[in-house]
Amino acid sequence: AFAIGEARSVMSVSRGSLIMHSRDAELMRRADAFGEVGPAQPLMARLKQIFDPAGILAPGRFVI
Repeated sequence: AFAIGEARSVMSVSRGSLIMHSRDAELMRRADAFGEVGPAQPLMARLKQIFDPAGILAPGRFVI
């Protein structure tokens, strides 16, 4: 998880990001797949609400 955080910090300097597409259970517990969403979070939450009002798609995994 430390290496993931370190890589995300380095990438954020150039406005990049790091998303984990697969990870084992231990890493899943310790590190978020998407990282910090930043100022786009309210927009993403609103889009999720519009397209998934029942909250059935990937509940608790992204944005909310």
